[in-house]
Amino acid sequence: MSDDFAELSNLSLRLPEEEQSARHRARFRVISEGVSVRVTWPERPDGGLDSFEVDDISAGGLHMSSPRDLFAAGQNLILDVLVLGRCCVGAIKAHVVRSTETGCAVAFEELSRNQELRLDKIVLEMQKRVIAQLKKEQQEEELRRAREEAASVECDSSDVNCLNIKL
Repeated sequence: MSDDFAELSNLSLRLPEEEQSARHRARFRVISEGVSVRVTWPERPDGGLDSFEVDDISAGGLHMSSPRDLFAAGQNLILDVLVLGRCCVGAIKAHVVRSTETGCAVAFEELSRNQELRLDKIVLEMQKRVIAQLKKEQQEEELRRAREEAASVECDSSDVNCLNIKL
């Protein structure tokens, strides 16, 4: 299974910014670039098959970007979750929870044990990367502050030969 998730190291990730929406969710969600879904509508005569970018994902569902009024609450879908174009979890039964002008929220249902494990793995790997990214940013900020402090200690404000340069 580890080979199936090698692409996760190439994703650009960030944490959700809205504190309020996080309180209303049953599971932790991760916002990611590079994750998409292939959607099949069972009720469409042609079977319907379209792809959409995922705005955020959790082990219980996702939000995807889609044109206005394309989806309706209660609509049943079959989803394949793709990471960088490669299917990592296939044939997930889901239903639309709500539809907005910019996309729709989808809840997974009747997940097999394998589907659940694979979704958990995707979210966990993304969480690890987000934490590592946040730590790196924090360390860089601390280093920047230390450099600024060192530069200001070396230079006396009355010294005309000293330039206070930010590194």
